[in-house]
Amino acid sequence: MRFLFLLLLAAPLFGEELFTDPPLIWKADCYNCLPIEVPLREIESNVFVDLNNPFYEDGILSTDEGGVLTAPNFRVQAERLVYTRNMEHDPPIFTVQCEGKILVDYREWVLVGDYLYYDFITHTGFLVNGRTAQPPWYVGGSEVLLLDSGDLMAINGYLTTSEGEHKDVAITSPSITLSPNRVITAKQLNFWVEKIPFFWLPKLRLDLENRHRSPFSVKFGWGGFMGSHATLLYRFLNWGDLKGIARLDGFFGHGLGGGIETRYNPRHRPTEIYTRSYYAHDISISDPQDRDRYRLQGTFYDCIKDISINGKYDYVSDPNMASDFEIRDFDLPTAGKTQIEFRRQENGWIANLISRVRLNDFQNINQELPTFGLYLHPFEIPRTGIIMENTFQAGFLNYVFSDDVIANDFHSARIFTYPRFYRPFFIGPLTITPEAGFVGIGYTNSPGGSSAGQAIGELGLRCDTSLSNSTPCYKHVIEPYLHYTYLTQPRVSDDHHFIFTINDGYDRLNLLRLGIENSLFVKAPCGIRRPLWIDLWTNAFFNEKTIPQAIPKGYVNIEWQPYECLFFGINGGWNFKYKETDLFNSRLDWTLSNNLAFGVEYRYNSKYDWRKADFYNFILETIRTEQELLDSPLSFRRQTALFRIFARPTPDWTAQFDLRFGWNRGKQLFIDENREIFRGKQKNFFEYQLELSRILFQHWRFQFIYEKREADDNRFSVSLKLDPGAP
Repeated sequence: MRFLFLLLLAAPLFGEELFTDPPLIWKADCYNCLPIEVPLREIESNVFVDLNNPFYEDGILSTDEGGVLTAPNFRVQAERLVYTRNMEHDPPIFTVQCEGKILVDYREWVLVGDYLYYDFITHTGFLVNGRTAQPPWYVGGSEVLLLDSGDLMAINGYLTTSEGEHKDVAITSPSITLSPNRVITAKQLNFWVEKIPFFWLPKLRLDLENRHRSPFSVKFGWGGFMGSHATLLYRFLNWGDLKGIARLDGFFGHGLGGGIETRYNPRHRPTEIYTRSYYAHDISISDPQDRDRYRLQGTFYDCIKDISINGKYDYVSDPNMASDFEIRDFDLPTAGKTQIEFRRQENGWIANLISRVRLNDFQNINQELPTFGLYLHPFEIPRTGIIMENTFQAGFLNYVFSDDVIANDFHSARIFTYPRFYRPFFIGPLTITPEAGFVGIGYTNSPGGSSAGQAIGELGLRCDTSLSNSTPCYKHVIEPYLHYTYLTQPRVSDDHHFIFTINDGYDRLNLLRLGIENSLFVKAPCGIRRPLWIDLWTNAFFNEKTIPQAIPKGYVNIEWQPYECLFFGINGGWNFKYKETDLFNSRLDWTLSNNLAFGVEYRYNSKYDWRKADFYNFILETIRTEQELLDSPLSFRRQTALFRIFARPTPDWTAQFDLRFGWNRGKQLFIDENREIFRGKQKNFFEYQLELSRILFQHWRFQFIYEKREADDNRFSVSLKLDPGAP
């Protein structure tokens, strides 16, 4: 063993390298160990120096009167420059030193500082009191290192939104790294406001390109059923295309709440995933015993081999969850749908497969388990001029009522087809288009327990023309039209098959719509504007037992915009039978200047105006009597006034006020404690919101919000968050 050990120690003595003259030089990454080779000559040839009144001595070129030096991925200008190039030295020296009004372009960054040293051989350097910017963010440190990888490292660094020397709001860290894709990474951070420490953060990763998302914000609120509360938002995750924000709420006297929001959106593919999860404890206004409340919400989108995938989900613990935690949202949000859709689009057709389910037991929803749809694009039958289009659907439907509604759920497999044919004929200025179609629906289940088949024929005729009068400044266009629609008697009445959506509510219809449109076009500096549009129209019903009067109502739609900053609109209806206004919705929006704008709306609906999913679908009026509709929640009597104003008294101050007042409201269905349904009158409501906002510390927006809601709920909140300004 000793002999083998001595042999291993002595083996290097017999190596050929010791006898080579000169000895071989091993390749290394350190330039100081390398001889002068061609790459250094290439570096020399790509460095250009332009100095005012330079002084040269012993390979050193200098000036005190300003100059510019340019190299690959590097450019600097300064008052005093010292350029050294001594390639015969061992090791070679190839550097630049600058002072006074320094401006550096290093790869993707633009920096300023007090003193610069840069080595062209190692592609590294440092900048004393260096600073760079990606508004509204400004980053710097006592020393900024220029690394060969293209990264910057700020020693004793700071991150602020203040442009000058005085840092109103700043985040400090022993070192801050800035990557070439403008992502900041730092650890052991301290948050300061006017040199007063507020809180400490373990880590921060911030994408400067995503300037419209603040890395953190704080909010305080009081009043209302939630009482005093505080909210802290912190972006805890910024890893490439994956972003994450954490939210922590403290409800004093109630409990805690917290949530996480994530977003994944790669730049080079269409994938987008968004999630929001939230949990709170003991703050329910409707049920004081309900101590645990939560919401899980998200969306998903992707495209794989020309098939788009679009999904969403929304799972909440109670109906008020969505609105109770949105301090800023004046229009209360509700729980959304849970569904997934696969869609394929080609030149001649669109196909989709959709599945919709109910996650929340307080919702009424038509579950699709699933539904396949095929939609043919309109195409012309050869040598006929007839255009055809078709819709085909097949699926299993299950309509589920809310647990608060006393009703029986129903389900059925359903097949639907709707082919349509039409052929335009041009007779002078008149266009006549006959139409024909067929609606076929098959159900495997019905209220009687057996299958049912629905069949309805459709006939129609459209007549349109256009008359105009032009001058050098304007053009007046009059378009009279006539649309006739006839639906045959259905094979099965609506009481003998299930109604899942409005597309199941077909019945006999004999309707003629008459109208005339007026449009006024004028020349504008940026094109052609239409300052005035009027549509006056009415419906005529024939042989409808539920509508004894042939023309029961007339309607008018007006949009008037005499100036770009002024808009006035009216949607009105007149009831000829009762000689009263059926509906009247008016809106005025006026932007007086960049600092003042307001809007006013008045909405009126009589008890004979029905609440419908499609305003222009009049089958409902033909299958239900007027008294049945009056006794239902579809009777939509109300009067509502809305007002909003925005003002900017100073460049830093803004104010916004929103108000809505409702009165003379019709009756509504309510559920009492014994789960019995009764009809009662709705109360008047008076709600408003005031928001005051001020820019602090150059880029931070301070907001004060006061809300007065219908349920005698007064809420106050103040918040401070980054305001990036206009894009």
